[in-house]
Amino acid sequence: MGDIVKNLNVEKISFRKDINFLRALAVIAVLIYHLDKNYLAGGWLGVDLFFFISGYLISNKLILGLRDNKNYLRLFFKKRFLRLTPALISTSVLSSIFFFNFLSPAELKLHLESSFYSMLYVSNFFFSNLDFYNSPQNKYLTMLHTWSLGIEEQFYLLLPVCIYFVFKKNKNIFISFFILFSLSMMFNMFYVSDIIFYNPLARFWEFLAGAIFMMNEKILIDKVKIKTSTPALLVLIGSLAVFSDESINTVSPKLIVIVATIFFMVDRRTDVLIENSVLQLIGKISYSLYLLHQPIIAYMFIQNDKISELSYLNKIGFLLAIFIFSYLNWRFVENKIQSIKILACIYLGIIIIFSLLIFDIPDEMKILNIPNKLFLLKVKNLDTVTQNGEPCNNRTVAETCSFNSDKNNKTVYVIGDSSFRTLTTALLENKINDNFNVVHFTGDDCLFIFYENPSKDACPNKDIKERDLFGKNIKDSIIIYGGRFPRYFSGKGFDNGTVKEINDVSVVNDLKLKIKETLDIFSENNNTVLLVYPIPEQGWNVPELIYYKDISKDSTVGYPQEIWVNRERESKLFLDTVDNKNIIRVYPADIFCEYFMDGTCVGSYGGEVFYADDDHLSLEGSRYLADLIIEKLPEK
Repeated sequence: MGDIVKNLNVEKISFRKDINFLRALAVIAVLIYHLDKNYLAGGWLGVDLFFFISGYLISNKLILGLRDNKNYLRLFFKKRFLRLTPALISTSVLSSIFFFNFLSPAELKLHLESSFYSMLYVSNFFFSNLDFYNSPQNKYLTMLHTWSLGIEEQFYLLLPVCIYFVFKKNKNIFISFFILFSLSMMFNMFYVSDIIFYNPLARFWEFLAGAIFMMNEKILIDKVKIKTSTPALLVLIGSLAVFSDESINTVSPKLIVIVATIFFMVDRRTDVLIENSVLQLIGKISYSLYLLHQPIIAYMFIQNDKISELSYLNKIGFLLAIFIFSYLNWRFVENKIQSIKILACIYLGIIIIFSLLIFDIPDEMKILNIPNKLFLLKVKNLDTVTQNGEPCNNRTVAETCSFNSDKNNKTVYVIGDSSFRTLTTALLENKINDNFNVVHFTGDDCLFIFYENPSKDACPNKDIKERDLFGKNIKDSIIIYGGRFPRYFSGKGFDNGTVKEINDVSVVNDLKLKIKETLDIFSENNNTVLLVYPIPEQGWNVPELIYYKDISKDSTVGYPQEIWVNRERESKLFLDTVDNKNIIRVYPADIFCEYFMDGTCVGSYGGEVFYADDDHLSLEGSRYLADLIIEKLPEK
């Protein structure tokens, strides 16, 4: 391939403990970040560290292999397949078997799809068609992390072609790599889109940075005469701690990490820290650890939506499970299959099985229709509106949650009782904050009215005078207002046959007058009030009904609309009498009692569970209500 190949000043890289230490650091950072962003805000940079190390090592293998053996490409791809695929197959298959009993049918299908595309090493493209990487609901995606494997494998396909072409044309490989590096970085810098996160063209510069460093490492070692590993390590760890995911698509944090890594590696450090046996083991099992941590963490979130609410014993248990299963995968699966024919047969068989499960099995045979259990653990969580990791419900006026308040947009106030607990999250997901400030103010069993609430001794955690002042200071804004009116008016919950929920609420005669007075005050202040009529109550705990009665999530849970009409009648008649030009009426029953099934108030339908219990909407249900509200919002 020309003299330029033989004259390359590149030496074979043997196992290095400092690089293995970096692997351990990278995977620990990613694990902590996925566990809870608040623990390590920049932990996502661990993936970028992996990319750099991969570029460094793989380019070395390729350049030396092609220099010494013109037929090396075949051997390279064989080794990569044997290296990466066994552990990925075991992760996909075992997690699919496990999650069969823990995910809803729709969620299980998504898991199988993502597993299928991950084994084809194109899951980055699959996930780019879903929500952005940092969307709150993505923490439930069991195979989301495999997007990086897709990009890495795509680099492995491109790099050999580039090297082979450069060698064949007898071109300068350093200049060629630098041009590609620059083009990829500029693409990352100037292509503005959320999907750039998953785009391999915006990521290849990180691998190429490792390749360029590898070819110039000896020069840097000769020129750098001081010890650089300690300050470099401090910068590296500091970057993981300081940078947040707000800069996840930008170049600068990644570049800082890469430069710090270069100065760390130049030093060729060996000491007690680097040679620590635990860290070295973590580095060795880092691939299996990376593969298995996300499914286990996703399961953790399915069980409990907030890591902060788990006991220390539970947290330790999950961490131990991650490390134990990762070690077993590394010890008994990773690198254990050496026959390309055997692995290819297993691989093709698994691919076919997954494709059949997803695409081609007749409906009557689909395992996805078999009832799944324990998904209720996810939908039961009510505290989905959070700020700084803490629930926004039941806050004092001084602690009120405000989103996007730094902009001079019109403000939307979400004011109500616990029936609105998930609404703000759904509104923010709909990017309402692009056009409005959003303030969330709700309380359990607390219908917002001015002066003392006649239905309660006092709303929890709210000073009456402060609350009244807060409400009367709302001007020139949009107010989304509502509550569980039938309960306040009747003094009783709604029993539909399976859940006995009767609550003694001391309702005084002036409650309706206070509600009307509250709406009048809001309207007088030049506010637009979106008056949300009662959300249909189910009268039975929908997730538990599906679980305990062994009903498939794809089945419909609901009851005749006329039952709800009778339950809602008093509330609707009263709200209809509130006459004000600034009031826009929103009817949730139009969605839950007519849209999905005309004449049936549904609690679940078509694989979606709309309620977290018997009357509170789940996040899925709130998304539909949010869509209805946004349609009625006046333009900015």
